[in-house]
Order: sequence, then structure tokens, then C-alpha cells
Amino acid sequence: MEILSSASKAIFQESLQDLVKAIRANRRDESGFMRKKLEEIREECRSTDPNIKANAVLKLTYLQMFGNSMSSSSFHVLEVMSRAEFVSKRIGYLAVAQSFHPQTDVLLLTINQFKKDLTNGRILDCSVALSALSKIVTEDLGKECSTDVMILLNSSRPMIRKKALVAAYKLTISYPEALNVFLPKFAERLEDSHPAVLCTAVTVICEVASKKPELVLPYAPQLYDLLEEGNSKNNNWMLIKVAKVMSFLAPIEPRLAKKLVKPLCNILSTTRAKSLLYECARTVTTGLLEYEEAVELASARIGDFILEKDQNLKYLGLHSLKKLVQARPSTINNHRDLILECLDDDDYGIRLQALELCVVFMSSENIRQIATVFLEKMQMGSESDPSTSHGDSLDVGPFSFP
Repeated sequence: MEILSSASKAIFQESLQDLVKAIRANRRDESGFMRKKLEEIREECRSTDPNIKANAVLKLTYLQMFGNSMSSSSFHVLEVMSRAEFVSKRIGYLAVAQSFHPQTDVLLLTINQFKKDLTNGRILDCSVALSALSKIVTEDLGKECSTDVMILLNSSRPMIRKKALVAAYKLTISYPEALNVFLPKFAERLEDSHPAVLCTAVTVICEVASKKPELVLPYAPQLYDLLEEGNSKNNNWMLIKVAKVMSFLAPIEPRLAKKLVKPLCNILSTTRAKSLLYECARTVTTGLLEYEEAVELASARIGDFILEKDQNLKYLGLHSLKKLVQARPSTINNHRDLILECLDDDDYGIRLQALELCVVFMSSENIRQIATVFLEKMQMGSESDPSTSHGDSLDVGPFSFP
């Protein structure tokens, strides 16, 4: 009878889809309806039927996105995560990744399950374990699982290698002592034959370089080769990350900056990808300011951004130019007319950036011309402002030009 009763409960149990529809149907008292459902679902979590328990944890995970706590059901999540069936295990790991945090009382109990799923040879189990580990890794988890994750960096499956790279990087954040061990392994993946794994490796090294560029400097030759090879293969996303890494390394290694001039100028001259153009120009402004060819080409590409109709690209162009002129003020001379035109743009941010750049190229020779432009725009602004009466005129006071 107990078996029959359990089976009937499983058949008639409310699914996640049913719960979503019910919440949408009770929008007038959504919070009250959710409180009622939470009590029902927590009762389902105490069921001895693993399928009912797994379905209840899945619904709790959904309700947690509305701000409802799952802390009282943490042990039930652990039970579902420990199931041998992948359908239940996936639900458990999803709940772990979404609701567990370093202060979760049962977090230490997950260590053995993580180690078991990372080493049992089942690709799907390993995949969900790596995804969850990268979300909740702590120092204790890092110490216990670092060896297992390192082995998976050499997995025959590209999906596992890719996820292992991300998990390893997150592990080094919580357990910094492991960084010196993992960094050579990250560099090995720079020679990976699979493009997704290669891009992930470059991204991970880019994150390390943004915090500790001196640790990544020994691997600059490999990254330089990728910069040249990636341009010939049109792998723009990888090139963006490599260029960003170089922007961290070039300021601390002048010899590298000299080597970067040719490949970066080649990309700036040939590519049509706006994101890659921006990143290469940014690299020039941070580490290649001594090389006139690179600076002039980067300045020209930044000017192309300012000419764009897209306001986002125009803003990026003005922002990049502002950074460039801080070190090379003479580069602004070719963009004066473009900057003055930007003063009429509808976007407030663009006008503000242009106004700040006007201060840079203002001098005793052009102060009269620039002041005249400013006064005209102020007059136009006062005329277009409905709060200003038509009879008012712009009073410039006793100001006089030399």
C-alpha cells in the first residue's frame, strides 16, 4: 500500500510547469500564493520518494529566484545531488550552484560528492560538478578538489577541458596558493586544438594578467604567436582577449611593446570588427605610446569611431581619444572638427565627453573661434528651452576677447 501511495503521489505531484502557470494565474496575491506553495513544497522535500524530492528541489530552486530562501532545505538538496540518476543529480547541482554560499551549513558535506563525480569517469556527472564547483568554490573545496580539477585539464573531451579551466581559475581565487601550480597548466591549453578550449584558456590568462601581470609575462611568446595566428584565422573573439592581455603586459616589458607594433598595426589596418579595433587601439594607448606608427593608426581608427552614427561607438571613440590625448596631446589636432560636431549630439554623455576634449585643444590662437562656437550653442540652447522667454537674450557680461 505504501508503494502504491508513493506512486500515486508522484503521478499527481505538481510539476515545475504547473507551478509557473499557477503563479501567473495568481498575480493579485502572488506573495501569499508563494508562501502557501513553499510550505507544500518543503513538505514534499521530506518525502522518501527520490523523484518527488527531486521535483520539489527543482521547484524550490525556481522560487528562490523570487527571493525566497532555500536554507531550510539545504540537506535535501544534498540528498538529490547525491543520487546516481543524472536527472536528479543535475537538479541537485543546479540548486547547489544557485543557493549554496560559503556560510551554508552543509557545504563541507559536498566535498566527497564533488570528488566522486569529478573522478567517476562519467562525462555528464563531471560536467555538472565542474559547473557547480566554479560557482561555490571555497578555500576548503579548493584544497580538496584542486588535484582532481588539474587532471581534468587534460581530459579527452573539449567540454570537460573548457569547464575545468573555468573551475580552476575560480579555485585559484578562493585558494590563491594553487595559482602557481595551475598557471603552467593554463599556458599548456594555449596550444589546444579545440577553439573553444583555446578561447577559454586565453580568457582565464587575461583575468590573471589583469591582477598579476608579472606572473603571465613568461608566457608572452605563446600569446604573441596567437596574436599573429589568430589574425590569419579571423578568430576575433580570441584576438580581443589576447590584445587585452598585451595591454597589461606591454607597460612592464618594453621589449614586448616593440614586438607588438607590427601585428597590432596589421590588425588596425585590416580588420572590420569594431570590438577588436577598439581593444587594439586601447592596447596602443596603454603600452605603445613611444611608437609613432602605432599611435597615428590608433588615432585614425578612433576617429572612425567618432564618425559612427551609433552613439555607443561614438562615445567609445571620444572616451578612447580622451585617454590617448592625456599622453599624446598632439593627436587631438586631427579631430577638432569632429569633436565640435559632437557638441550638437542628442546624447548628454557624448556632449560631455566632447566638451572635456575641447579644453585639451583650446589655446590662445583658437580661443576666439572656440568661444564663438560655445556662445552660439548656448544661444541655441536658450532658444530651444521652453522655460526661457523669447524676449531674453544671452548676456555674456563684460567678457572680451584679446
